[in-house]
Amino acid sequence: MDTCISVHEAIRRKAVGMTREQVARAVEVARIHERLRSWSSGNPQDQAVIRGLEQAHEEWLRIAYVMCVEKMTTYQLDQDPAVHFWLRDDGPEGCDRGRSPGSDSAQGCLCSDSGSVRSA
Repeated sequence: MDTCISVHEAIRRKAVGMTREQVARAVEVARIHERLRSWSSGNPQDQAVIRGLEQAHEEWLRIAYVMCVEKMTTYQLDQDPAVHFWLRDDGPEGCDRGRSPGSDSAQGCLCSDSGSVRSA
């Protein structure tokens, strides 16, 4: 079965159980990766990778902020208010499930058959 998840959802899954310090390191790594956009050739494949890097950095920043505001010692999906919002608005199964507001269905979608992200 082809499972398709957003960059945001992949980051949230990876973050579960991480401490604030681990999330802070992930934010820094994502920031460094996002800087690679200056090396982009401008072709569509590069642009898709850059969008994914930007979305990953944004999601790590959001998780770090939520952990601070919600006073989490480790990240848990059930304590993230935004996740409750996104899950409530889920449509039919597929790439649109769990997608963060503002991301379109053609971008930021990582499919398990591409080898980029495998569902848990």
